[in-house]
Amino acid sequence: VVETLGLDRVEVVRGRADALHGTRRFDVVTSRAVAPHGRRREWSMPLVDARGALVAMKGATVHEEIV
Repeated sequence: VVETLGLDRVEVVRGRADALHGTRRFDVVTSRAVAPHGRRREWSMPLVDARGALVAMKGATVHEEIV
């Protein structure tokens, strides 16, 4: 997507959240549906900069988890 859109100020870092803890913070963190939202939030939010965002991709159970 970065290449297709010609984005030149974007760095994609792919890896496990726990391996990146304490090393960097990011403007945007994306996370796939690997665990219930609460647990995934605990893993991912330490990587999100103070003014950043977490984009959490979920499957069919998203409505149940929100409730």
